[in-house]
Amino acid sequence: MANVFKDAPEGYVDYVELIEFNRDAPEGYVDYVELIEFNRGEGNLSAANETREEFSQKFPLHPQIWLDWINDEINAGSDSDQIESLFERAFQDFQSCDVCLKYMEWTTTLDMSVAKSKLERVLQIIGIRPDCASLVWETYLDIEEGTLSVMGETSEEADQQRSKIEALYGRALRIPHQKHADVWQKYTDFMGENKIPKKIRDEYEAAAKSYDEMTQFEEKISNLEDHDEASRTAFQEYIYFEIEKGDPARVQMIFERALVEFPFDPSLWEDYVRWLDSSLKIHSVIVGVYNRACKMCYDYIPLLQRALLALERAGFAYEDILEVWEQAKASITTPEDGLSIYRTFIYLTRRKIVKEGSNDFSAVNDLFKEASEKLSQEFGPYWDSTTQFRKDHAYFLFVKMKNSNEARKIWKDILASGNGHMASIWLEGIALERHFGSIAEARKMFYRAVNSVSDEPYKIFESFIQFEREEGTVDELDKALEKVNAQAERVRTREAEKKNKQGQKQKGGEGNERKRKQQTDSQQVSKPNKQPKFEPTTPGNPKAVTKLAETMSNVKVKSETPAQQKVDADGFAVPVGLPPAKRRPSLDEHMEVGPSGVGDQKAERKVDPNSIDAARTVFISNFKFNVEREKFFEVFENVQDVRIISTGKNRYGYVDFVDENSAKAALSKDRTMIDGRPLFVSPYNPHERGEKAAFKFGTGLERSKLFVKNVHYNATADDLKNLFSRFGNVKDVRIVMHKSGQSKGCAYVEYETEKEANVALLSNEELKIRGRTLQIFLSNPPQKSDQQPKPSAKNAIDEQPTQRVARSSRVSFVPRSIAAKTSANGSDQNGSASTSKGLSNEDFKKLFNK
Repeated sequence: MANVFKDAPEGYVDYVELIEFNRDAPEGYVDYVELIEFNRGEGNLSAANETREEFSQKFPLHPQIWLDWINDEINAGSDSDQIESLFERAFQDFQSCDVCLKYMEWTTTLDMSVAKSKLERVLQIIGIRPDCASLVWETYLDIEEGTLSVMGETSEEADQQRSKIEALYGRALRIPHQKHADVWQKYTDFMGENKIPKKIRDEYEAAAKSYDEMTQFEEKISNLEDHDEASRTAFQEYIYFEIEKGDPARVQMIFERALVEFPFDPSLWEDYVRWLDSSLKIHSVIVGVYNRACKMCYDYIPLLQRALLALERAGFAYEDILEVWEQAKASITTPEDGLSIYRTFIYLTRRKIVKEGSNDFSAVNDLFKEASEKLSQEFGPYWDSTTQFRKDHAYFLFVKMKNSNEARKIWKDILASGNGHMASIWLEGIALERHFGSIAEARKMFYRAVNSVSDEPYKIFESFIQFEREEGTVDELDKALEKVNAQAERVRTREAEKKNKQGQKQKGGEGNERKRKQQTDSQQVSKPNKQPKFEPTTPGNPKAVTKLAETMSNVKVKSETPAQQKVDADGFAVPVGLPPAKRRPSLDEHMEVGPSGVGDQKAERKVDPNSIDAARTVFISNFKFNVEREKFFEVFENVQDVRIISTGKNRYGYVDFVDENSAKAALSKDRTMIDGRPLFVSPYNPHERGEKAAFKFGTGLERSKLFVKNVHYNATADDLKNLFSRFGNVKDVRIVMHKSGQSKGCAYVEYETEKEANVALLSNEELKIRGRTLQIFLSNPPQKSDQQPKPSAKNAIDEQPTQRVARSSRVSFVPRSIAAKTSANGSDQNGSASTSKGLSNEDFKKLFNK
């Protein structure tokens, strides 16, 4: 730092170090600081001031920047009005003790009567601060007592001045501050011991007691010089203390004091505005704080979300609120942020339309559409993973827009997004259709639901019959009963087949205890066999409906097991109508399905596992159900045979090659995309029976590899390689994917050497891809739950899992787990003695470069 800014003006290096710690500083903030200091160094005050003016329009300026500006204007001989204006603007940005004391110093050059009014302004800002209020009160009292000393002892003017001083002492003694006792002694000398009013004495004693309670917090803050987590925690404890005491002025004071030290901390700003919203409720004050907060933390969605509501409560025009909305919309980096901020603004717009007395909600519908398009394009098919946003849109279309057709399209999209097997989703849509759409459409949905639901089928059956009781004719009820009974029989059959399959697996003499468990499981599975048949309602059977109701009340709803679900774990629909997988004669038997498709009985053939050459075979999984067998002949070379295994819940297979070299070469095809989904390829493991692919990537600390977060979902490996190549030779780039092929938003970048990885990690350069700022860590994947820990010959740091070392957390350079381990062992990895402070920054840098 000192080498870079060796010619910088006094105080500049300290401020840049402050910004260096606050890695969340808004984009462009530090650039403005450097440009200002460059112009100052060149002696170009005019250019520096132009930059300052532009800077102050975009961001609240740190007190040090204001002090530099004010000193430049004072030294240049600028008029007092201009300097006064700068002081006032500085007070609006941050309530700084340093700026206030500079203001007091400057007022001594003015007329005495003017100086007194300026002191009142200072008292408004820092008059209750325990750390610096004493200087202001003592200065004010000295000035007033000096004025009294030049007056006559018995004049009327002197009596008025004496009364003024008494009132000023009373104000100072009500406030807890450092020199509280000194002020009391001066007051006693001024008044005389026997002339002190009881009220003043009581207020002094109460303030003295309050200061004693504050002392522990003041000492913590004064002993912490760095802007680190310990200092932040000390301020947080102080804030909680003042909130519990319940004095709004003091709570504001400690929040403002903390913000001077941590101006870029979004959580601190959020805590402040949350308290203002819930406790102070003064719109003019709240909006001013939000204005500063949104500039300092311009991309923090929770803060922007609260700001929109604060502006609405304060009665701001919709056009003014739009400015914050545009800022918020540009700050969306995750689907959760997007859904949250869009939802807030959508319903804010609805309230605005209602307030205007209009029934035209097309603007709200446009926002729903805009959100759906923007977020789905930005984040892919998982943009609304809970489906709640689309449900809200469908409800809005039904109720406010009276547009049933569009609402039905949205609900179909929800069902098609991997939710078609869930009874609750169908019932929500049916309820909307029934109350706001049409009975005929609701009936159609019930018929589709009966065929599709697998998690709670009996809930759908019962709801369908009740629906026809309430809405249908006797013929429609009979038809529904027929449909439900047929589907219930299919459910019962599948559960019975499952019981038989489980029974086959239990054979082999597994011991009495397991046999007892098998009998218990068999009894539980067999319960659906006791389900009575749904009886149709006919003129000759008038009690059928009553009997059905009694029967359904006793039905135990049982979720269908994953083997019968029609959606896989990643939301991909499994083709409906697949025949149940045939029971294999033994655990090691493999079945092949021929080119004619899944379930082609003629193409099935048994394969003797003893005839399989593991060295020439690979295991494949995670491909879609509709992928044809021939596709794998295109992906791999020198294929001898492909065997596909299909069950009710997944599909996997084995590929045999003509020689071992071809099988080894095929392993490099792992994660090859087939129809938008990564194909998993791993060595053949007959003991695992192909039910899971081995995790082939390493775990633990990898010093030549970086872990990159906040990667754009559409970013490619080439994008990352091109970006990180500036720091060294990139050996490999791997984007972490879901099984569905959708990026998880993170990646690994591996360099040829550790040194190159360190250069990238320790770089101050902000790296972006497609508008998103990357977060860079040293790779340290956690141990997989199914992996056994392996002994290592590496040093102690390699043997113990550590937290990733983030570039955004480099202040100490020491990950907590390493510091804790070093402290616990009492020595470093080389066996040398270690202090309780752990490694220094320089030590840790050397550790990286080993």
